[in-house]
Amino acid sequence: MNKISFKVWCDKKKTRFYWVHIFKNKETMQAWNLKDGYNGSKRYAAVARSYSRQKLVKGRWKVKKDEQGCVSFDVHTLGAGIVSHEFTHAALYWFHAKYKDYRKLDNSKHDELLAWVQGNLVRQFWYQFYKLKKSKRIKRLK
Repeated sequence: MNKISFKVWCDKKKTRFYWVHIFKNKETMQAWNLKDGYNGSKRYAAVARSYSRQKLVKGRWKVKKDEQGCVSFDVHTLGAGIVSHEFTHAALYWFHAKYKDYRKLDNSKHDELLAWVQGNLVRQFWYQFYKLKKSKRIKRLK
């Protein structure tokens, strides 16, 4: 088993979600992301990516109605700081896709919404992670 995947939803209405992928090591994670179209630095231990509402499917770009992007982690570097950091990126990508303008964050309503989405993504991640840990699936990655 090279990775475990699950979804985390950005909002209460479940209109947009991120795929979360937990890989057995950094090299496997980076190879998968490269194959999936990410050509960023090779020095990352986790990465949040937004599909900008499109994703490469069988060599063609297709608009994804509810798939916002993916967040990838190496199981050996998982921790509260990295998880929170990557989901802050994810929440910002979600905000930009929904509102198109970061200046709206000057409004306390939007500021609170962004903070809620970020916290909700992190909460869902840890809920799913501990479910996987209890079922021993995480241990099989190591």
